[in-house]
Amino acid sequence: MLKLVIFVVFVAYVAASPAVKSDALSAGTEKHWQKPPTLEDDCEAGATQCAANPSSDPFVKPGDCTHFYQCSNGYLCTMDCPDDLVFNPEIKVCDWPWNVTNCGGGPSPPYYDPDCLSPGGIPISRLPFAKPGDCDSYYKCWRGHRFEFDCPLWFVFNPKTGCCDWPIKVPGCGPTLPPKPVPPPSCTDKNGKPLSTGPMAKPGDCNNFYQCGAGILYTMPCAPGTVFNPTKKACDWPYNVPGC
Repeated sequence: MLKLVIFVVFVAYVAASPAVKSDALSAGTEKHWQKPPTLEDDCEAGATQCAANPSSDPFVKPGDCTHFYQCSNGYLCTMDCPDDLVFNPEIKVCDWPWNVTNCGGGPSPPYYDPDCLSPGGIPISRLPFAKPGDCDSYYKCWRGHRFEFDCPLWFVFNPKTGCCDWPIKVPGCGPTLPPKPVPPPSCTDKNGKPLSTGPMAKPGDCNNFYQCGAGILYTMPCAPGTVFNPTKKACDWPYNVPGC
C-alpha cells in the first residue's frame, strides 16, 4: 500500500513539473520582453532628404533658424541650436544671429571702440597710442577693444616712440621749470660809483622791498599787515596793491 502511494505521488510530480517550468518560463519571457529601442520622436524614417546620404553633415531646415536637419542611418533628425544661437548653413554649425542672413534678432553685436576700427569698420589691433591729456597713461587696441595702461613711476608715454620714456624727452610732459630769477638791482652806476636809492620793488615778494645805501643792496621788510606799494614806493594796505 505504501509503495502505491509513493508511485502515485511520483507520477503526479513528473506530470506537473514540465507545466510549472513552462509556465514560469513563459511568464518570465512575457514579463521581460520589450520592443527594440527606436530613435526619438524628432527623427523621421524614410525621409527623401536622407536617400542620397543616409548619414550626413548638418544642413538647413527651411524657414527655421533655431533648428537644423541631420541624417543618421537614414533617419532625418531635427536638431536644436543652443539658446541665442541660430544655424549657419555656410559653416554648418550654430552661430551668432548677426552672422547669419535673415536670422538676426538675437543678442546685440559686441561693442568695438571707434579708436580700434579700421576705416572700413573692421575691428583691429593697434600699437600703443597716446591718451589725450594724460602723460602717464596710454591706450592699446586688441581686436577692436581698447585697453588703458599706465607707465612706470617717473616715466611718461612718448607718442613718437610708442613706449614710456623719460619726461624730459616728451614735450609737454616734462617737469615745469621755475621762472628764471630776476637779478637784483645794482647799487653802483656804470662807472662803479656807489649809489644810494629810495625803496624799490622786490619782484615776486609783496612783503619786502629793496633799497641801496652807499653801494650796498638791502632787503627791507614792511610792517606786519602791510605790503610794498611800488607806485607810492612805500608800504601800504594790501587792498591798495593789485596782486598782493
